[in-house]
Amino acid sequence: MTDTPFKVHAYMNAIPPGNKNPEKPKLLQYFIEGVQKAGDKGIIINSNTYEPSDVGVLQGFVHPQSKHVPHLNLRRAVLDGQKEIGRRTIIADSNLFLAYDPGNTKTYLRYSYDGIFPNTGEYCDSKIYPQRWANLRDDLNLAIKPYKKYGDYILITCQRDMGWSMDGLSVINWLHVLLQDLRRFTDRKILVRFHPGDKKMSKHIQQLRAIGHKVDISSPTSSLLKDLHDAYQRSGYGKEDRIPHRLMVTLMDFVLEDLGRAKTEAEGRRQYKKAEEITKRVIVVRRQFREKQEWQLQDQQRIEMSQMDKAKDILADTFRNKWNNTKHEAIIENAHRKRITEEKHAREIRDLERKIRKIPPPVAAMSKELVGYVALEKHMRKNGQYQDATTLAKKIEKLAPIEQAAAVKKIRLQIDSMREKLKEKHKEERKQLFEHSKAALIKVRDDRAIASNVNKQAMKMHSHALNHALTLEMNEPAGWNRNIRPIVEKRAHYWETTSSKRGTQVFESVTNSRLYAPKLSETHEFENQDDCIIDYDTYATLKLTGGVLPGQ
Repeated sequence: MTDTPFKVHAYMNAIPPGNKNPEKPKLLQYFIEGVQKAGDKGIIINSNTYEPSDVGVLQGFVHPQSKHVPHLNLRRAVLDGQKEIGRRTIIADSNLFLAYDPGNTKTYLRYSYDGIFPNTGEYCDSKIYPQRWANLRDDLNLAIKPYKKYGDYILITCQRDMGWSMDGLSVINWLHVLLQDLRRFTDRKILVRFHPGDKKMSKHIQQLRAIGHKVDISSPTSSLLKDLHDAYQRSGYGKEDRIPHRLMVTLMDFVLEDLGRAKTEAEGRRQYKKAEEITKRVIVVRRQFREKQEWQLQDQQRIEMSQMDKAKDILADTFRNKWNNTKHEAIIENAHRKRITEEKHAREIRDLERKIRKIPPPVAAMSKELVGYVALEKHMRKNGQYQDATTLAKKIEKLAPIEQAAAVKKIRLQIDSMREKLKEKHKEERKQLFEHSKAALIKVRDDRAIASNVNKQAMKMHSHALNHALTLEMNEPAGWNRNIRPIVEKRAHYWETTSSKRGTQVFESVTNSRLYAPKLSETHEFENQDDCIIDYDTYATLKLTGGVLPGQ
């Protein structure tokens, strides 16, 4: 890999103007200081302009329903810009435990990639340090309390009007439908707690009264913890809310039994008009039950198809970002190898030239002919043959430079050969480097194609399983089936594993959520097994009234 420092940009102007919380700018400053100390390039951006980087850092998030104001527009530009170039954005957001830590004295924050919501952000929580929860628990004095079966009221918690989690719904419309459904099954006291940031709270309360719903309203100053503590059940908006079919059957059993008794009593008293009205009411109740079933099934199927589509989009984005990063890393690695090779070649050329400079000047070795001429000249000089010696000396002087030039030429040819050999070696190494770089990119391409086929086949199988399960559900006899007894409930965690919920399952998997798989020991009662055998009527009564079942 490369030693090139990461470029990290933190955007100070993405903090709301007029911010009075000193933690927000300090957070960005400290983050960049940490980046710099780690040896990477950290920069504070003090303008409203997005600048591409390896990692962008924001304090706060923006969702599709957010206003178009400068600091939110800057957040949009950073998130969209980083995504477009295949890079990430780190988002720092508020402490989720502020209810237990007023003022954030423990300085806890939450960090995520590219978003803050479970379906858009990545919290890198697939491998969590086991001691992490214990540290939070001890530090903030937290405790997980047992499941509550009793309380003073049903608590409904609201989101802000048209907020992201409401998916564009009106809070008052959602409340109206929810309260209508609740009143069909319970007469318990209901407490509505509006979002503390809801600026239309007074208007919503007036609308709720005008519609005719008799509910209590939690004070904006009351503690959420207290509201939760006194609640029998908390009801909050969720797209997957549904009444289990077998619970619906149980409720229907009680309704029809009551109507049957009332009809029998009316017939016994010869109140035939009342008996006729009850008969018509039974028909209406059955029809309403059937319509509720069909609507719920269609709505659930729509949700599952929508979840599957979202999962496909998220998987496609994740896949594209992953392989874009892989390709980018391969390109960087190739560039790094090229740079290393070029530096090596330059060093080898310098070493060779240094070696060539150290070669001593060539001294020609005399040929046999020249050696003979020198010996003969010496003999002639001794014998006084000076005329012949002079002639021979001239011949020697003419022949010696020719042989010296030949020696110089030989040395130069040797030097040229050394340079040529090094040049050929470098040429071969550059060729090998090119082939290696090409092979690396081809491997990324081929691996991506294989991974793409695997993902496509997996999503095809998931979609097939979902469509098959939904088709089976739609082909089941509509309406209320007396043969389906509540005592024979679906296995534990059925809705987390059934193919009819495959859309939700796949969505949770691609957003790094975990599907719950119970331990075998959790599915078996080791004590009081004889006490767990009850008749259907007792079971239905206890289940409907919220009583404690045997073995619990």
